[in-house]
Amino acid sequence: MKIKRANLFGAELTVTTYAELLQITDELIASKPSEPYRYNFCNVHVVMMTLENEKLKKAVNHPKALSVTDGMPLVWAIRKLGKIPMEDRVYGPTFFEKALNHRPGEIKHFFYGSTQETVDALLEKAKKEIPDLNVVGTYIPPFRPLKEEEQKELIDQINNSQADIVWVCLGAPKQEVFIDEIASKLNVPIMAAVGAAFAFYAGKTSQAPHFLQKIGMEWFYRLLMEPRRLFVRYFKYNPWYLWKFAAARLSKHTLPQSETEI
Repeated sequence: MKIKRANLFGAELTVTTYAELLQITDELIASKPSEPYRYNFCNVHVVMMTLENEKLKKAVNHPKALSVTDGMPLVWAIRKLGKIPMEDRVYGPTFFEKALNHRPGEIKHFFYGSTQETVDALLEKAKKEIPDLNVVGTYIPPFRPLKEEEQKELIDQINNSQADIVWVCLGAPKQEVFIDEIASKLNVPIMAAVGAAFAFYAGKTSQAPHFLQKIGMEWFYRLLMEPRRLFVRYFKYNPWYLWKFAAARLSKHTLPQSETEI
């Protein structure tokens, strides 16, 4: 399958849809690639951080990374600057839920990250709503980098589980960099960095109303919910993004585009 990419401010973004990404997921699971493909769900925050964080940029632009447009402002930029008729974003938490409900008795899932309380709530909800869901492992990491022996234990646990998808919930940029550093040691088809998806699905964190998501104002809702944690993120990166987008529009910049075979 060929996928289209558009380079936005140095970030190689994959232009796709929920349906196509699920199809890609099926094909990757069937083909068992020698190294995992990495799903990164990129919003404005992630794209702008790639301009100052080389490890994140490497992770987002890895040849086996599918760094999809998680935020509506990125969709609008690709439409305007790339002349690509994208209809919608591919939002990480929504894709996570769609993937759990996709071939639930067949696809093997491994959950890494978040807290024990959140993962327990996630599993409890999934057991009720998706009784056939095939969960082959969970790992709740400490709030610090893994020690060498802990990382080896994790690698062995994931490889022995024969998981098809490892869902990683650590928050950006930690989760994308973690996947990039550990992926080559794992025998799994897919690793996916999904941010707050575990907490959203488990009902531990509330999501913005749908109409705010559609108009690109989800960030405002999240800021109201967590002002201390998110203030710097939104008041640094959002204006920077708007400035770069306006400059690109004024200069009539066209996004570099490419196609890649998976």
